[in-house]
Amino acid sequence: MVIQTERLDKMKKLLLALFVFALGMMITSDEVFGHNLAGTVTVDSVNAQRGDHIAVGVRLNSNTHDLSALSFPIRYSEANLIFDSASFIGTVMTSEFTGATNTIDLPGVIKVLYLPNLSGGSIPSIQSPNGLIATLFFTVKSDAAPGNTPIDSVNIIEPIGN
Repeated sequence: MVIQTERLDKMKKLLLALFVFALGMMITSDEVFGHNLAGTVTVDSVNAQRGDHIAVGVRLNSNTHDLSALSFPIRYSEANLIFDSASFIGTVMTSEFTGATNTIDLPGVIKVLYLPNLSGGSIPSIQSPNGLIATLFFTVKSDAAPGNTPIDSVNIIEPIGN
């Protein structure tokens, strides 16, 4: 019995270190439409235990250009996490945009979006070098494996069809 308790304690300690790796997909010093962009998207690190509900911040860092829209995928471990929802409160998004997430036909992948409201006749933009893009809410599964669970951005090609 003592061995089992020590083993469970070690598993809990390992699970406490739910590290979320930095992602650098959206704007990573590549040329987009002839403009050299220098910025990164990162994900906060969070400590959690099985059954916890966690909030994970997704942040924009060192952005040097105005944003007229935003779209990037986030991959997470479906074996360890359940995606619950997202919030755009307190983010760099202005009232001229609508924030959204959607799922795609890849397991454990969601897409974070800022969509411009075009009702004003012009295309709005966000001028923000740094700030919160979204807060993603997850539940850590009760049978989650101990250790680190990455949440990161991926370069994916969405399936077409059906």
